[in-house]
Amino acid sequence: PIGRDPVSRIKMKAFDRIAEAQSDERVRQSLTHYSVKDYFENASLVEAKPVTGRTHQIRVHLAAIGHGLLGDVLYSRKSSLIERQALHAAGIAFIFDGILYEFAQEIPTDMQNLITHLRASCAPLT
Repeated sequence: PIGRDPVSRIKMKAFDRIAEAQSDERVRQSLTHYSVKDYFENASLVEAKPVTGRTHQIRVHLAAIGHGLLGDVLYSRKSSLIERQALHAAGIAFIFDGILYEFAQEIPTDMQNLITHLRASCAPLT
């Protein structure tokens, strides 16, 4: 479950217990499927697929399991390897008025450079 962080109003929070989440109607169930594509010494390349659409969902879920995004200053920490959060929407698909809309976007240069750097600087642990 994800809801507004009671301490920091600009953040969302993953709640550990269903009972805790059910006490506040603003906390809603959420689900993110993910798979690790590459393992590195201090990072991983992950494909995340949110099933629900909660605010900051991918960032909150990964931070909650101890694997915050590189460069995410709100839920993790700044990185010298990228000047923003290392998150990219490769594609999205949805149905609106009975019509399927699909959009795809290549990985931006800064993220590709990050992946190249991680691959070159440490051999994958696979």
